[in-house]
Amino acid sequence: MPETQTPQWTRDTPWRQGQVLGIEAAESLGLEHPDCPADTAVVVISHDCDLANDNLMAEPFVEVVIGRKVATPKGDFSWGKSPRTLHLEYNQNGVQAFLELVATAKLCIEKNLLAPFVPDAAFQLSPKSLSGLRYWLSVRYNRAAYSDQFVDRMKGAKLDEKLASRIRKYPAISTIFFDVDRGEEKEHTEDSPHELSIILAYVPGDDP
Repeated sequence: MPETQTPQWTRDTPWRQGQVLGIEAAESLGLEHPDCPADTAVVVISHDCDLANDNLMAEPFVEVVIGRKVATPKGDFSWGKSPRTLHLEYNQNGVQAFLELVATAKLCIEKNLLAPFVPDAAFQLSPKSLSGLRYWLSVRYNRAAYSDQFVDRMKGAKLDEKLASRIRKYPAISTIFFDVDRGEEKEHTEDSPHELSIILAYVPGDDP
């Protein structure tokens, strides 16, 4: 009786960025959320072009985030506002669902280990949510760094907490941009003010 051949990774892979591993795949690969194993949701974050590359010397891995299901999303974790945590909206069997992804929970899986499995068809990601995922992935490595003095002033006046508290009420706000001193590095004394502009971007809708 011939041996069953283990599937190998090909360009025809069904895997795409944003898709979710099924329970069988996650368990077979030993992937589970450290705090909420029962709510584990593993999301593929590799780009589609990298997934389609069957040259395993050049692109041997699929990058994933071990996330979890959450009942209620937080506004300050939506649309990439936090570079560390993302609450991402899916359609799960026709019902709205949210997954929490944390940037430090990334890991790489050998492509041939994932090849026998197919994505969990219950989870569907809209083009808008996929764009949000891609933005979140990029913003961690492409964001401004603020001076310690500016950060200390924000925290001292609790402006960071106040802003986060207000923004949390408006999940349609997708991005917050800070322009400090018009992008110039300036030396400040204790009494000299920073020039701060805050720009809010929001998801287009019926009631902007």
